[in-house]
This record gives sequence, structure tokens and C-alpha cells, in this order.
Amino acid sequence: MKCFFSLFVFLFVYVVSVFSQGGHVEIFEEKNRFGLKHNNKVTVKPKYEDINHIFTRYFSATQQGKEGVIDINGREIVPFEYDKISSFRDDMFLVNKGNKLGLVDNLNTTVLTVNFERIEPLDDFLYTITQNSKIGIMSKFGSMKQYPVFDSIEPFSDHLYMVSSDGKYGLMDNSGEMALDIGFGRITPFRSSYYKVEKNNKWGIIDNTGKLLVDYLYDSIEESDYGLIKIEKANKIGFITNSFEVIPPVYDKVMFYQPNLGVIALKQNNKCGFITKSGVIVPPIYDNLSRFASDGKAMVEKNGRLMKVDHKGRELGL
Repeated sequence: MKCFFSLFVFLFVYVVSVFSQGGHVEIFEEKNRFGLKHNNKVTVKPKYEDINHIFTRYFSATQQGKEGVIDINGREIVPFEYDKISSFRDDMFLVNKGNKLGLVDNLNTTVLTVNFERIEPLDDFLYTITQNSKIGIMSKFGSMKQYPVFDSIEPFSDHLYMVSSDGKYGLMDNSGEMALDIGFGRITPFRSSYYKVEKNNKWGIIDNTGKLLVDYLYDSIEESDYGLIKIEKANKIGFITNSFEVIPPVYDKVMFYQPNLGVIALKQNNKCGFITKSGVIVPPIYDNLSRFASDGKAMVEKNGRLMKVDHKGRELGL
């Protein structure tokens, strides 16, 4: 009985099952060596120090301390010269030598030389590659889109990526071309599909393609309660319409806002005027300006004379 038990231990087979499109594949162990069975038939004799399934019909195998890739029939796909091999995508393998990474495909073609510190997914289409602490991008198929020259790369919008170098930011598209050259201190989301950009402590606005809509000239650009974008420069107030037309920052303060008419009453050098969300601009020529009544008219005083003005800027008699 003791001899039988010893024989059982000696012949013990360690089995890991893998189901592939071609049937049932088993990784099995005999005498501290690993092989493969395909549909219960031995296709790879137990001669490897280790075998691990990578994807589909491919397996990493270890021989004399080095890893390579074999298929379910034992055909050598990638030679045994790497410290570690793992799946990357489709028919490509992530290979490791020392602390460097590269890519080879299932024909043992070098897609990316083993010269990178990191290779990581950026999104569904691109991967970041790190070399000498600088970052670039490559496609999921292995083609180089931008060599590693950046300090950081992050998704920004559907097809744009925010890149940085020496503390400055820019935008790059998914082909590796610069949509907005590096030179901005900050790029922040602003409304749907728009972004604020800061350069030399001045702010502007771009769209999600990197097109500059409002030049970076202003001390601040903020949403307001007035239905327009509020801008400030040298302590003066102005606005940007929803079509990105700039009403220059020349006003001292907002007197009042009447949302039912879209009227913003403003004061400049002790004179009163108003603008509307529809684009009417009445310059500050009045000494006094009342709130607008329900009929859309306000009382104004101009050079000592009282009159009415409607919310479209037309002056009317009393």
C-alpha cells in the first residue's frame, strides 16, 4: 500500500483546464515539468518549467528560466529569451527584459523594441509608452503616434488628450498632432464641449477641437447669474454672449438684472446703460436708469431730461 501511494505521488498529474475555440486544452504537470493536452491528447510533452495560458491558443512557457510563447501544438511562436511574457491585445504579446518592456506579435515580429519602462492603456484606441520618464502614445495596433517627449498625457475629450511638459499644457489629437501647442498654465472644463485656457495669467476659451474662440486676454472668465459669461480685466466687467461675441470689459458694476427681459443694467463712470442677452448694447449715456416695467420700458434721465427707453434701446417720450 505504501509503495502504491509513492507511485501515485510520483505519477501525480497537475491539470489546469483551458477551453479554447479548438476544444479543451489542459496544462498538466509531471515530475515538476509542464505540458499540454488538447482534447485529452498530449500535444506538448511535459518539458517546460512552467506554462501559463495567455489568450486564445497561445501559452507562455518557461525554459531554463526564460519565457517564450508556444501554441497548443507546441510550436514555438516567440523564442525563449524574455524574463516575462503576458497578453497585450489580439495577437500581440507584452515582453519584459529586466526592467524594460516591448511588444512582439504572433509572427515574432518586433512591434515595439524592448526599451520602455511602461506600456499602459490610455483609452480604447491608444496606449501610453514611457521611456526615460517621458511619455508618448502608440495605437493599439502598435504604430507610434507620438514619441515619448511629454511629462503627462491624459484623456481630455473624445479625440483630444491633454499633454504637459515643464509645467505647461497643450492638446494633442489621436493621430499625435498638436491641436493646441504646449504653453498654457491651465486647461479646465467650461460648459459642455468648451474649455477655459490660461496663458501668462490670462484666460480664454477653446472648443473641444482646440479652436480658440475667445483670446486669452482676461483676468477671469466665469459663469454668471445673468445668462451670459462674465469676464473681468483690470477690475472692469464685460460679458461673452452664448455665440462667443465679446462685450468688452469696460463697466464698473452691475446695477441690476431682470431675467424676464434678459436685461443687465450696468454702470460706467457714474453713467448708466444696459445690455441684453439678445445682443442689444445701450452705451452708458444716462445719468439715472430705473428698472423696466411690465411693458418693457424704463425711466431714464439724460442731461437733466426725463424720458423712457424700451428694452431694445429705443428712446421714447414720456
